[in-house]
Order: sequence, then C-alpha cells, then structure tokens
Amino acid sequence: MIANRLPSVHGIMDAVYHGSTFTLEFIDNIGLHSSKSLNDWRKFLNYSKGNGNTNMFGLNSLDDGTWRAWNFYGAYCQAAYESNDINSMIMIFSRPGAQALVALNDASTIMQSTADFLLNNE
Repeated sequence: MIANRLPSVHGIMDAVYHGSTFTLEFIDNIGLHSSKSLNDWRKFLNYSKGNGNTNMFGLNSLDDGTWRAWNFYGAYCQAAYESNDINSMIMIFSRPGAQALVALNDASTIMQSTADFLLNNE
C-alpha cells in the first residue's frame, strides 16, 4: 500500500519537537486538491491519447499495458486521497531569528519576491 511509506504529520512534528528549534507556522491538507488534479490529468491525457495528441508529453512510445497500468495507478492514488488513506500536507516551519514569512494568500507578493530573487541572482 502507498501510505505505508509516507511520513505521518505526527512523526514529522515529533522529530521537529525533539530534534530542532523549528516552529510550525502553517499547515494545510491539500489531499482533496490532489485527488481532483489526478482526475483532471487522467481525463486530459486520456482525451489527448484518443485524439493522437500525446507526443507533447512523450507518451506516444507507451505500449497499451503501460498506459493501462498508469491509468490504474492514477485511479488508485485518486481513490486513496478521496478516502483519506493518504494526504498531501503543506507544512511551513520557521526557525528562531528567521525573517518573517510572506503572507501565504498574497500571490502578487510571492511572485514579486521570486522575480526580485531571480533578477538579483543571475
């Protein structure tokens, strides 16, 4: 099963608490978004394959068995997210003395910060 290889939030938090000075600043479960994304990608790629438009993804070389296995794996992961057997978590930690975090809901600030970084570190 997929979930037996994934770290738990409890395990991560326990390691952080006992082995570092990090502080959890933000946590978000994006598992349901992951489920929807997997579903959308499967639909898109299967539609593209049916119309012969898979070359842009390098999928033309996949034989039918590999394609079916990929579809099965995508559906399996989607179902695991939907049933909460697995989750995708975003966890943001800070350390003492670090600069303040950029507001997570302010995409323009994040994009500008990224652009400034790229311009200043060429």
